[in-house]
Amino acid sequence: MNERRIAYYPALFYALLLVLIWMVSWIVSVVQLLMGESAAIISIVSGEGVRWALLSVSSSIAAAPWGMTFFLLFMAGILSGSGILQPIVGLFSHGKANSNGLRSFFFSVAVLLLYLAILFMFTISPWQSLLGVTGELHSSPLAQGWLLVLFVGVLAVSFVYGFMYGNYRTFTDVVSSAGNFMTRYLPALVAMLPAAGIVPCLQFSGIGLFLGFDENSVVLAGNLFYAFPFLYVALLQFFVKK
Repeated sequence: MNERRIAYYPALFYALLLVLIWMVSWIVSVVQLLMGESAAIISIVSGEGVRWALLSVSSSIAAAPWGMTFFLLFMAGILSGSGILQPIVGLFSHGKANSNGLRSFFFSVAVLLLYLAILFMFTISPWQSLLGVTGELHSSPLAQGWLLVLFVGVLAVSFVYGFMYGNYRTFTDVVSSAGNFMTRYLPALVAMLPAAGIVPCLQFSGIGLFLGFDENSVVLAGNLFYAFPFLYVALLQFFVKK
């Protein structure tokens, strides 16, 4: 079966799930009307539902974690393109690494340890600029800015290994590597479009409440809807390579 075709299955599944939610909301609302029951389920396929959909589509799409997703994919692309994962995989598979690879790996580990030491230094007295105003890690700049902290660490390690080993020669190589990696996950990014509408439709129609989803369950379900396509594409690529 074509790998590219099956990679888009999550996007297709989410689109069909959206259509199913619309149809169920319409059928149940009609049954409620015929039986004279109170409207527990609101039809999305109605004037009120269409009006809501048009007014909420922009905010629903904007609420999806696009920025964080692109940022994480960019970091993963830089890390993968540098080649630093190869000696790590070889370590667990009992493979042999060449001297250049080992030297580059140890230098990158040393840079990582230095980076962690600097972060630690700015969390203890008298330097506590990365901690909160109360001196705690919770709600501190370090905790709130974890994405930037992670990005700098990944960038430092990838640059050291990639340029020392020779996988990176110019900054263009770095950007190209990240771009090529992100392209592999295009099907998962496409799946985020219908995924962005599933939870809002469940909430508006009342189907989510009818199924027993509370606010925490809705948040968890939304995160799973976004995460599943990326896990699916990653596993697909792994088994195809195997």
